[in-house]
Amino acid sequence: MAGDSLEWLGDLAVFARVVEAGSFSAAARRLGTTKSAVSKQVARLEAELGARLLHRSTRRLALTDIGASVLDHARGIGDEATALRATVAGLQDTPRGLLRVSAGAPLAARHVAPFVPGFLARYPEVRLTLSINDRNVDLAEEGFDLGLRMTASPDEHLVARPLAALRYLVVAAPDYLVRAGTPLAPADLAAHCCVLHGQQSHRALWRFVAAADVADAVEVEVAGPFIVNSSEAALMAVRAGAGIALLPSFVAGDALRAGQLVRLLAPWQASGPLGAQLVAVHLPNPRPVPKLRAFIDHLVECFGDPPYWDAGLD
Repeated sequence: MAGDSLEWLGDLAVFARVVEAGSFSAAARRLGTTKSAVSKQVARLEAELGARLLHRSTRRLALTDIGASVLDHARGIGDEATALRATVAGLQDTPRGLLRVSAGAPLAARHVAPFVPGFLARYPEVRLTLSINDRNVDLAEEGFDLGLRMTASPDEHLVARPLAALRYLVVAAPDYLVRAGTPLAPADLAAHCCVLHGQQSHRALWRFVAAADVADAVEVEVAGPFIVNSSEAALMAVRAGAGIALLPSFVAGDALRAGQLVRLLAPWQASGPLGAQLVAVHLPNPRPVPKLRAFIDHLVECFGDPPYWDAGLD
């Protein structure tokens, strides 16, 4: 066709509407346009095809033989367009496709991976890749759909949804406390051997927020011979009696419930280095992405409020 293909398809749709309505005037009313505009589009279609499609009279319109054939094609194209819209709507409403998720090691292993099978069973058209990264990946550059992060202030350029509040606990193994004694106040930590997580030096400031029955918030300088950049490795060291550590409850909770560790300074709320909240972050999108929304909802449901890993720690 000599004319623009989209313009021609529009003319074809108008022609079908004229036949269905029975007149140019009725078709114009249904289309919200003028009779002259509708007549112009049908005339343009006839010129493109090089054939008359309608017999026009003052009383009625009648299809020519060629017009009847063109109408069949027009209706077929309309049906295809309807099916296409339904397909696109389905793709936008149903979770499907590849979901690429990034999360830190202890969180991914302990509290994300165990819930993936249930999610995939619920949404069989989704495939999921879980990448373990102990850093905040660049979602756009590295091709991730979703990042799970521990932070108090998510990147303002990302969409963030809270998943759970984070708690930090001061913990030690029973045998260490037998050897070194039990600290009764934050200031006592200065005299203890501490396992430091993610520090650049062998000294660090641990911050404690006053609880209801404690007068003030304090900062205590702690020190120790062992620095490790993995909270999971810090947990193993503390369980082996290396000293006292400040760990998130989602890492230390199982060991505390099993009696392998003891929680210290319970009247104080410790501020941890990883952030106050676990959040799911993703790039902005003008329309909701079903696979993203479904996975985030699944994690919120599985984690609970308060999160299940805090059960029995108070």
